[in-house]
Amino acid sequence: MHYTTNEIERSQRRGALTAGCGDAPKYLTELKNNISLVREIASQYCTLTIKDKNTRVYFVAYFTRLLKKVNGMLPGYIEDLKQSQCIEAFSISTGQYRKEEFWQWCDWICSDMEGQKIYEYLKQNVDRLKALLLEAEIATIQCKPELYEKFFFNEELQYTNDGVRKKFERWMYDNMAPDIEKLRELQALVVADALKLGVMDYAPAPSYQEIEEVKVDYLKKLLPWDYDMSGDFTKSCARWRKFFHWEGTILVINYKKYGKYIQNHYYDFSDEQLQAIFELDMMLYLIHKEMQKLMATELPSENVVINHKPDEEPFKFIHPSICGEEVWLIHDEVKRLVTHHGIQEICQYLYQMAKDKRILLPQMPSAAYAELVRMGMPTTAGFSEKYFKNHYRII
Repeated sequence: MHYTTNEIERSQRRGALTAGCGDAPKYLTELKNNISLVREIASQYCTLTIKDKNTRVYFVAYFTRLLKKVNGMLPGYIEDLKQSQCIEAFSISTGQYRKEEFWQWCDWICSDMEGQKIYEYLKQNVDRLKALLLEAEIATIQCKPELYEKFFFNEELQYTNDGVRKKFERWMYDNMAPDIEKLRELQALVVADALKLGVMDYAPAPSYQEIEEVKVDYLKKLLPWDYDMSGDFTKSCARWRKFFHWEGTILVINYKKYGKYIQNHYYDFSDEQLQAIFELDMMLYLIHKEMQKLMATELPSENVVINHKPDEEPFKFIHPSICGEEVWLIHDEVKRLVTHHGIQEICQYLYQMAKDKRILLPQMPSAAYAELVRMGMPTTAGFSEKYFKNHYRII
């Protein structure tokens, strides 16, 4: 049986690359670096203390040549973008989607060059750059969501995971064969630490309802007893919830939405925040990999035989396509599941069985809960119907 869903498999860091998203075109690195250099030169020019006009004109001539080079490369990028070949984040924007000082610097440079032979050529290239960047931004808005996913993974490749792996291995050593609950605590901690660094500062503001949906009391149980959750921490959690969903105990990131957020604000983030964004993803990958190992070893064995009572009724929600002895095999599998595992594992396993068309779960969680209790699921603490409803999912 395939226990891991395709969606979880796709979330394991290299999913976008294995789905056909390769490295970015070679020219793109040069284009990105040149745009960053254009911005840096414009910034430096506005702080120049050199008063000699010839020297300043020489400086602007180099700036203009670089502008022309960028303008020559951008149409090729725009065409590739429209063809869904690649997407990039540039350090200069048109100013429509984020605050941009670059154009004020350009106005100052143009003003300083009025009356000089280079003025018209400079102005033409500045205007051309703004027009091309606007065209690129419009194309970016209309591009396929998969490109944002590709962008995220390509950027993550720039960061080494050696340090993250060592941290995780050290944590595994210190915690001596941790169970899934302990891994869930680590999962909550690494996410919380990243949120406190402000990685969600540029995400859309949450509504009051979204803030109320953050289970602060539940989160406190997973984090260290003295963990600081003051300030805008709850708001950050509400923003973070827009980019993932749960598959049982595993936090599954929607890389299309998350990648778009990162691409849109790439140059708003500090170096520390970018490091935190990609190291968080690497750490979650290692945590989830370990969780899946534990789940695989804890799943009920299909070789165990359970003797049925003469009047025993088979599990009510067997898929209609199942018949014969397989009905009782599934019945026994569900019985082992509900008598050996917690609510989250039960719901996750049932969800996968439904996806495999081995069972057909009812729309009403109460009906499923009643049947699982009949099959032997406890009703003690941790197995309440309310808790079950929070984790119940159907196809």
